[in-house]
Amino acid sequence: MTNANLIRCIKCGRHLIVEELESHQCKHVIDYRIRDNILWLSDGERWYPRKLISPKNKHPLTTPKDSTEPNFLKNLN
Repeated sequence: MTNANLIRCIKCGRHLIVEELESHQCKHVIDYRIRDNILWLSDGERWYPRKLISPKNKHPLTTPKDSTEPNFLKNLN
């Protein structure tokens, strides 16, 4: 199987092979859990793992530009 056979649903983001496209039905998330670095999504029938992306800003003394909350520092003394 090559990458040319893979597509992504524009509604739910699920990766599909071209042959699955006509029979694909998007499912809605009913429940979720986060364990370690994995987000687990449930549609009520099955659990789907999604790897979490680490934050772009890893510096502890700055607040990300898209954040609405400031980073609070622990006492550095």
